[in-house]
Amino acid sequence: WGTTDADGNFTLKIGETAVFEDVPADVDYEITEQPLKNWWVVGEATHTGPTEAPLTEVDYTNAFASFAVSKSLSNNTKPDVEFTFRLSNSEQKVMPEVSYYLYDSASKKLVDGQELKTGVNGEFVLKPGQSAVFIGIEPGTEYTVEEIAHPDYIQTVPKGSEGYTGKTVLG
Repeated sequence: WGTTDADGNFTLKIGETAVFEDVPADVDYEITEQPLKNWWVVGEATHTGPTEAPLTEVDYTNAFASFAVSKSLSNNTKPDVEFTFRLSNSEQKVMPEVSYYLYDSASKKLVDGQELKTGVNGEFVLKPGQSAVFIGIEPGTEYTVEEIAHPDYIQTVPKGSEGYTGKTVLG
Protein backbone atom coordinates (compact mmCIF):
# COMPACT_ATOMS: atom_id res chain seq x y z
CA TRP A 1 0.00 0.00 0.00
CA GLY A 2 1.12 3.51 -0.70
CA THR A 3 -0.15 7.04 -0.63
CA THR A 4 0.47 10.21 -2.56
CA ASP A 5 2.51 12.95 -0.95
CA ALA A 6 1.12 16.40 -0.11
CA ASP A 7 1.50 17.45 -3.76
CA GLY A 8 -0.24 14.33 -5.11
CA ASN A 9 2.99 12.67 -6.27
CA PHE A 10 3.67 8.95 -6.09
CA THR A 11 6.45 6.69 -7.32
CA LEU A 12 6.28 3.37 -9.16
CA LYS A 13 9.06 0.94 -9.92
CA ILE A 14 9.26 -1.06 -13.14
CA GLY A 15 6.30 -3.43 -13.39
CA GLU A 16 4.38 -1.83 -10.51
CA THR A 17 0.78 -0.65 -10.73
CA ALA A 18 -1.02 2.02 -8.72
CA VAL A 19 -4.69 1.48 -7.95
CA PHE A 20 -6.76 4.33 -6.57
CA GLU A 21 -9.90 3.04 -4.88
CA ASP A 22 -13.22 4.77 -4.20
CA VAL A 23 -12.85 7.30 -7.02
CA PRO A 24 -16.29 7.94 -8.52
CA ALA A 25 -16.96 7.81 -12.27
CA ASP A 26 -16.99 11.03 -14.32
CA VAL A 27 -14.34 12.79 -12.23
CA ASP A 28 -11.68 14.54 -14.30
CA TYR A 29 -8.11 13.39 -13.71
CA GLU A 30 -4.67 14.46 -14.85
CA ILE A 31 -1.57 12.30 -14.42
CA THR A 32 1.85 13.58 -15.50
CA GLU A 33 4.98 11.49 -15.38
CA GLN A 34 7.97 13.52 -14.24
CA PRO A 35 11.26 13.29 -16.17
CA LEU A 36 13.94 10.97 -14.83
CA LYS A 37 17.60 11.07 -15.88
CA ASN A 38 18.33 8.82 -18.90
CA TRP A 39 14.66 7.76 -19.21
CA TRP A 40 12.28 9.17 -21.78
CA VAL A 41 8.51 8.70 -21.87
CA VAL A 42 7.47 6.85 -25.02
CA GLY A 43 4.15 8.55 -25.72
CA GLU A 44 2.51 11.42 -23.91
CA ALA A 45 3.79 12.33 -20.43
CA THR A 46 0.39 13.73 -19.40
CA HIS A 47 -2.89 11.80 -19.51
CA THR A 48 -6.20 13.51 -18.78
CA GLY A 49 -9.88 12.64 -18.97
CA PRO A 50 -12.90 11.59 -16.97
CA THR A 51 -12.77 8.45 -14.85
CA GLU A 52 -14.92 5.58 -16.06
CA ALA A 53 -16.68 2.81 -14.20
CA PRO A 54 -15.64 0.23 -13.22
CA LEU A 55 -12.00 1.02 -14.10
CA THR A 56 -9.92 3.77 -15.70
CA GLU A 57 -6.59 2.46 -16.87
CA VAL A 58 -3.62 4.70 -17.68
CA ASP A 59 -0.47 3.06 -19.03
CA TYR A 60 3.00 4.50 -19.37
CA THR A 61 5.89 3.04 -21.33
CA ASN A 62 9.43 4.25 -20.84
CA ALA A 63 12.64 3.69 -22.71
CA PHE A 64 16.10 3.81 -21.18
CA ALA A 65 18.09 6.07 -23.45
CA SER A 66 21.30 4.57 -24.78
CA PHE A 67 22.19 8.11 -25.89
CA ALA A 68 20.57 11.12 -27.54
CA VAL A 69 21.67 13.24 -30.49
CA SER A 70 20.32 16.79 -30.68
CA LYS A 71 20.43 19.37 -33.46
CA SER A 72 20.46 23.12 -32.92
CA LEU A 73 21.56 26.16 -34.85
CA SER A 74 23.88 28.76 -33.33
CA ASN A 75 21.21 31.46 -33.65
CA ASN A 76 18.59 29.14 -32.05
CA THR A 77 16.24 29.43 -35.03
CA LYS A 78 14.19 26.46 -36.15
CA PRO A 79 13.81 26.64 -39.93
CA ASP A 80 12.04 23.76 -41.63
CA VAL A 81 15.27 22.18 -42.85
CA GLU A 82 16.53 18.63 -42.31
CA PHE A 83 20.04 17.60 -41.36
CA THR A 84 21.26 14.05 -42.01
CA PHE A 85 23.45 12.12 -39.58
CA ARG A 86 25.17 8.74 -39.80
CA LEU A 87 25.54 6.24 -36.96
CA SER A 88 28.41 3.76 -37.14
CA ASN A 89 30.15 1.34 -34.79
CA SER A 90 33.72 1.17 -33.49
CA GLU A 91 34.85 -0.44 -36.75
CA GLN A 92 33.32 2.47 -38.71
CA LYS A 93 30.64 0.17 -40.13
CA VAL A 94 27.24 1.79 -40.46
CA MET A 95 24.54 0.73 -37.99
CA PRO A 96 21.27 0.14 -39.88
CA GLU A 97 17.90 -0.59 -38.26
CA VAL A 98 18.81 0.93 -34.85
CA SER A 99 15.70 2.06 -32.94
CA TYR A 100 15.18 5.65 -31.86
CA TYR A 101 12.40 8.09 -31.02
CA LEU A 102 12.18 11.68 -32.20
CA TYR A 103 11.63 14.35 -29.51
CA ASP A 104 11.35 18.11 -29.28
CA SER A 105 14.62 19.00 -27.50
CA ALA A 106 13.17 21.76 -25.32
CA SER A 107 9.93 20.13 -24.12
CA LYS A 108 11.15 16.49 -24.29
CA LYS A 109 7.82 15.61 -25.91
CA LEU A 110 7.60 13.07 -28.69
CA VAL A 111 7.37 14.58 -32.16
CA ASP A 112 5.36 11.54 -33.18
CA GLY A 113 4.70 8.38 -31.24
CA GLN A 114 6.41 6.06 -33.68
CA GLU A 115 9.57 4.09 -33.11
CA LEU A 116 11.93 5.00 -35.94
CA LYS A 117 14.96 3.14 -37.27
CA THR A 118 18.19 4.25 -38.87
CA GLY A 119 18.35 3.65 -42.62
CA VAL A 120 20.41 1.07 -44.48
CA ASN A 121 23.42 3.40 -44.30
CA GLY A 122 22.92 4.18 -40.61
CA GLU A 123 21.38 7.53 -41.46
CA PHE A 124 18.76 9.49 -39.52
CA VAL A 125 17.38 12.99 -39.96
CA LEU A 126 16.86 15.83 -37.47
CA LYS A 127 15.46 19.32 -37.78
CA PRO A 128 16.79 22.11 -35.55
CA GLY A 129 15.32 21.72 -32.05
CA GLN A 130 14.89 17.95 -32.35
CA SER A 131 16.60 15.05 -30.57
CA ALA A 132 16.93 11.44 -31.66
CA VAL A 133 16.83 9.28 -28.52
CA PHE A 134 18.40 5.91 -29.27
CA ILE A 135 17.29 2.86 -27.31
CA GLY A 136 18.22 -0.77 -27.05
CA ILE A 137 21.94 -0.47 -27.74
CA GLU A 138 23.94 -2.58 -25.31
CA PRO A 139 26.03 -0.78 -22.69
CA GLY A 140 29.70 -0.82 -23.67
CA THR A 141 28.94 -0.51 -27.39
CA GLU A 142 31.20 2.03 -29.09
CA TYR A 143 29.62 4.31 -31.66
CA THR A 144 30.27 7.35 -33.82
CA VAL A 145 27.76 9.98 -34.91
CA GLU A 146 28.67 12.24 -37.79
CA GLU A 147 26.63 14.96 -39.44
CA ILE A 148 26.58 14.82 -43.23
CA ALA A 149 27.57 18.24 -44.61
CA HIS A 150 24.58 20.41 -45.50
CA PRO A 151 25.23 22.74 -48.48
CA ASP A 152 23.59 25.76 -46.81
CA TYR A 153 25.07 25.45 -43.29
CA ILE A 154 28.50 25.19 -41.66
CA GLN A 155 28.91 22.67 -38.85
CA THR A 156 30.51 24.32 -35.81
CA VAL A 157 30.06 21.68 -33.06
CA PRO A 158 31.89 19.39 -33.12
CA LYS A 159 34.50 21.26 -35.11
CA GLY A 160 35.73 18.23 -37.06
CA SER A 161 33.70 16.70 -39.88
CA GLU A 162 34.30 13.23 -38.39
CA GLY A 163 31.67 13.98 -35.75
CA TYR A 164 31.63 12.42 -32.31
CA THR A 165 33.90 9.38 -32.51
CA GLY A 166 34.68 6.61 -30.07
CA LYS A 167 31.71 7.27 -27.77
CA THR A 168 30.53 4.43 -25.52
CA VAL A 169 26.97 3.58 -24.50
CA LEU A 170 26.85 3.75 -20.71
CA GLY A 171 24.82 1.32 -18.62
